[in-house]
Amino acid sequence: MKDSFHYRGYSILMKKIRKKNKQFGFSLIEVMVVLVIAGIMMTVAVPSLQKMVAKNRAVAVLNTFVAANSYARSQAIKENILVTLCTTTDGQSCSGSNNWQTGWIIFRNPNRVPTSAVLPADILKVYSDLTDTGYTLIGQPGIGSTISYNNAGFPQLIGGGFQAGTIEYRAVENGTTIPLSNPRSVQRDIVLSRTGRMRVIHL
Repeated sequence: MKDSFHYRGYSILMKKIRKKNKQFGFSLIEVMVVLVIAGIMMTVAVPSLQKMVAKNRAVAVLNTFVAANSYARSQAIKENILVTLCTTTDGQSCSGSNNWQTGWIIFRNPNRVPTSAVLPADILKVYSDLTDTGYTLIGQPGIGSTISYNNAGFPQLIGGGFQAGTIEYRAVENGTTIPLSNPRSVQRDIVLSRTGRMRVIHL
């Protein structure tokens, strides 16, 4: 009898424990509501995240480009010579293309040599790892594939005469510029003035 009493007491205790620890699941309606809310949040969050990434990329690229020009200009004044930036694909020679997103080199150019005759000893800095399918950086007429600064710090064509113009930054997708009507669009113009001042215009 005593053992039977203890067994029944143990059974009752275990039932209470199981009842207390019983896990309740979600109903189908609750799961559907959660999925709908999550979908709405993703619809709002993803474009915003993409826009932020595109803007951060633009800031990084443009800051690098403007800083490179400031360096070239200061070196031209410091060394009392012409210093040239040109587009490159190999980090050693000028490509002749107006696609600056492939990278560029900065070199001393005291004899105003054609960009095809760059000597390794004259190269001051190399920016050759900037290729990215998410944007284009195109030199427009007046800039093209080279920018040079004379010993006074003014932009000057290799053949002589002042230099000024625009470099266009455009966010792209599948090789096509993302239109301004798209929230993920990032379009900027870097404008080089005759005095050597660069400014970035948000379109």
